[in-house]
Parts: sequence; C-alpha cells; structure tokens
Amino acid sequence: MRRISRRITALCLALVMALAICITVGEPAEAATAKSPYNMISSGDYTDGKGVGYESYSATFKGLYKVDDGDWAKYAGYNFSSGAKQFTVRYKKDTASSAATVCLKVRVDSPTGKIIASVNLSGKTGSTWVTKEVSCNEYGQTLLGKHDIYLTFVVGKGVQKDLTDVTSGLHVGKFYFTRKSGGIVDKNMSGTTVTSTAFRYWIQYDQPVHLLKWNAVSGVTGYEMSISTKPDFSATVHKKQFTGVTQCNLYLKQGAVWYVRIRTFKKSGNLTVYSNWSPTVKVVGKKGHATKKTG
Repeated sequence: MRRISRRITALCLALVMALAICITVGEPAEAATAKSPYNMISSGDYTDGKGVGYESYSATFKGLYKVDDGDWAKYAGYNFSSGAKQFTVRYKKDTASSAATVCLKVRVDSPTGKIIASVNLSGKTGSTWVTKEVSCNEYGQTLLGKHDIYLTFVVGKGVQKDLTDVTSGLHVGKFYFTRKSGGIVDKNMSGTTVTSTAFRYWIQYDQPVHLLKWNAVSGVTGYEMSISTKPDFSATVHKKQFTGVTQCNLYLKQGAVWYVRIRTFKKSGNLTVYSNWSPTVKVVGKKGHATKKTG
C-alpha cells in the first residue's frame, strides 16, 4: 500500500509540475502600447538615429545635441488618434556656435518619409530655451493611426547661401503635437459616387420617392449627404450622415429640383476627416402613381 501511495503521490506531483509548465509557457507577452504624440516627448529618448547625440538635463529629461546636416532621430510607435494640428519644439543654440539656421523637418515612418511640419531654428540663444510652434500641413492634420516620428535636420543648405560653417551648436529639448479637432478634408481619402436615383412609388405611405444608392467604401465611419436647390450648393437645404447603409429615400414634390452629392467620413477622437465630394447628381420630382407598388 505504501508503494502504491508513493507512486500516486509522484504521479500527482508530476501532473502539477506539467500544468505549471503549461501555464507559464502559455502566458501571452505584454502587448506593446502605442504612445501619445500629444504628450511632451524628450528628444534624447530616441529609439534610433544617425549622427545625433544626447545629453541629460535631469533624471527624466534628455535632449538632442551635436546636430549636424543630414542627422535624424527616430521615435517609434506613436498613435495619432486625432491628427496633428500643430507641432511645438523647444531648443537653444550656443552663443559660440555658427549663425547657421537649422531647418527641422518632421517626417513620419522613415527619415525620407512624408513631411508633416517644418520649422527653422535660428538665432543664438545661449542658455535660454526658446519655444517654436508651427502649423502642421494638410497631410499631418489628417494623419491617423500608429506612426514612427522622425526629426530630420538640414543645416544651412537652402537656408543661408553664404554659409561656410555648418556646425549648428543646436540643443533640442522636448517636443509634442496638438490634436486636430473639428473637420478637415483629405483629398487622398477614398470617396464614393451615387450609382442610382431610381423613382418608385411607396404605396404603403402613398408617397412617390427617389431611391438614392451609392458605392460602399471600406474603412470609413460613414457617409455624409448634402442636398441643395442650387447646383453650386450656395443654398444648402439639408445635410445628413449615414452609417451602415448605402441608400436612402428622397421625397420630392412634383417638379422640384434637387442637387445631391455625397462623401465619406472617418471619425477619430475629436477629429472628423472627410473625402472630396462626389460628382453632383440632379434629381427631379415626378408625379406619383399607385401602379408601381414597391413597398
């Protein structure tokens, strides 16, 4: 009996150890969380770079130093949930350095990626930190999702024609972006077009209608329709947004003329990004009759 008991105990211990190993092995790795570009970013905390160095100002603040022409620094994994309205950076420039103006070009996803903001860092400030703010361009204002940020530097070239000394003496401190709120049009965003304005009589409500249909577009929040009595939309009659559908009924009086256009939109945080408007469609109200039962 003792021998059997020992075997059972050994088997139980082996089973417990196996389960423990399975549980340990099966634990998922902690997911990487995208960082916010709307919080202060220490420029010295770069994840990769070319030519740049850093200096520590405190336990939590490191800045870029020894910045020369063609240098860049990468900051990986920032989530632009609401676009980028404005770019703000703090810097100082040694009094013994060259008078060269440094052009800081902010790019995304590679050192030669699309520029979202540019700012000239000029003047000799000595030990005084200077704050510069610039508006982001259209691409930056509609930027959404996770991106890598690149600070790239052009020293003197194209800024000062008579420049002979390209040692900048530049110290870059912290930087951040301001959220874009409201709405903005992104000309590169996928739009839609009206595919049909079929007339029908809705006998259930004794009402003639035009059934308006448009192309479905993936990856958008919905569609916005604008209706006007004038082809240039100088007099807007109605605006309405739709989600999850690609058709609607238009109720026009006989002889009434409406001009209709539609566009896609995508919402992220406080920002709404719109596509360009579709080509305008003219709809003329017809007299209803009960012989075409469609509803």
